[in-house]
Amino acid sequence: MTDPPGLAFEWPPDPTAKQYFVFRKAITDTCWTGPIAILSGNATGYTDWNIGVGEAFEYGFYKNLNFFTDTIAVAH
Repeated sequence: MTDPPGLAFEWPPDPTAKQYFVFRKAITDTCWTGPIAILSGNATGYTDWNIGVGEAFEYGFYKNLNFFTDTIAVAH
């Protein structure tokens, strides 16, 4: 485990991506808020350093702000 703890996500390059929008909510939250990060279209990963041991989050990744391409529930 790193100090501070971080959670890394990676994906393959996508030449059609203009931007990536990263959202995060607590597992107990019922709605999403604004993005925690906006990445360039050539990004191939994101690391969330703003987490603590024992916290649980769900992540959503938008590509080009069309729709959620995937959500991932993570307990750290």
